Amino acid sequence: MKSEKEIERIIKEFYITADSEMDKKICDDVSEVMKRREQAKLASTQPNIWRIALGGKAGYLVATFLIISSWVACFVLSGKVTDLKDELELARRDIALARRDVAITPTDDSATM
Repeated sequence: MKSEKEIERIIKEFYITADSEMDKKICDDVSEVMKRREQAKLASTQPNIWRIALGGKAGYLVATFLIISSWVACFVLSGKVTDLKDELELARRDIALARRDVAITPTDDSATM
């Protein structure tokens, strides 16, 4: 730790007198900080790009296109599901006919190993 005399000497050397040069430096620093705050405030209040995109007519057209295309996809896929239901019903009929055509004989459980 430094002695008291050293500390007093450092303070005397560090003592700053108020003059126009120091005032100008302080004013410049304060104005720079104020400009930075103003720029930050402007950047935070700028509109969001998504609001701009969806706020215009092009955004509405894109949203409409997506909704219509999803409806079309649902109808197309529901038609395929109906076709699969028909195929499943045909397969069940074929299995029923095959079971009827095959003579089922009872199994012999008397064999031992």
